[in-house]
Parts: sequence; C-alpha cells; structure tokens
Amino acid sequence: MLSLTRIWRRIGLDGLEHITLQEVPGGYVADSVLSVEADLGGVTCEYHFDLDARWRTKTFTLKQHQSGEDRTLRIERVHESEWKVDGADRPDLSGCLDLDLTVSPFTNTLAIRQLALAPNEAKELNAVYVKIPQLEVVLARQRYQRLDANEPPRRFLYSGLDTGFIQEITVDEHALVEGYPRFAERVA
Repeated sequence: MLSLTRIWRRIGLDGLEHITLQEVPGGYVADSVLSVEADLGGVTCEYHFDLDARWRTKTFTLKQHQSGEDRTLRIERVHESEWKVDGADRPDLSGCLDLDLTVSPFTNTLAIRQLALAPNEAKELNAVYVKIPQLEVVLARQRYQRLDANEPPRRFLYSGLDTGFIQEITVDEHALVEGYPRFAERVA
C-alpha cells in the first residue's frame, strides 16, 4: 500500500509544504501543513483530503491561521460532480472534476490521475478553485496536456484558461509534482 511523504518549497514566495499521502481501504488520505507568504501576509494551513480509489475528493477540510485569525473550510463531493461548501449546496460548481488549491502543488495530482491522458492528449476541465488566504471558492477553467510517452507519464502542460497562466509540470511515478517552475519544487 502506498505511504509516502513529500516536501515542496515555494518558488517566488517564501514557503514550504509537508504532505503525507496514505493508501487506505477504498482510497487515499492526504494530510498537509503548509506555510507561505501570501498577498495579505504569512499564512499557515493544515488540510486533509479523503479521496476515493479513483483519486476523487470525497471530503476536504482546511484550517487556516493568518495574523491571529483562525478560519476553516469544508468542501464535499455530493454524488458524481455536485459540491457543498461549508454545508451549503454550490450549484455554480456543478460538473467540476475536483479541487485545486492556489497554494499547493498536490492538487495537480488529482487532475492528472483522474484525466489519465494518453501521450500528447489534452483535456479541459472545470475545477473547484480555492483561493488562499481569502478562502474564496470559485469555478476555474483549466487544461492539462500530457507531453511524454513514458509510463507512468512524467511531463504535463498546465493552463489556467481564465488567467492565461501556462506552465510545464514534471511529476514522479505517483503523479506528485517534482518541478513546477514559478510555483514549487520538491525538496524531499
């Protein structure tokens, strides 16, 4: 069963993330602590993902500490692609593939695993996008393209279709980010 730890260093901002990923019956759990300089000053987050066997978020919880203020967020998948945020239905997020956190490279793994792209194939998706430190939850249009024929794949092109952000991502054999220029790199 899969059990591993990764540490990422932020690029362009001071920050680190430490994540533990564990395979459990019926899926995976991921627990992370990250601390990063954000637009409004330093922020520390602890988050937890419960994932099914297809790497899809069942539940996500986040605790955020910034400037003496503690805030929480809970997101859950309802059925195949409906979402609740802090217990409230969010029909504007209907059809989203999964979550994406502004401050973590881990959520790229969820999209990469679920899309299961063939070499040179590209797919567009909608993501439940969580902005940190605002804890604003919005829909974000994204695109992933597999750039290599390796098995397992190691190189992808990520595009934020609403932002114009485009960057190549390299991943390890578990689809966890190794390098994400201008964003994060694995240090352990």
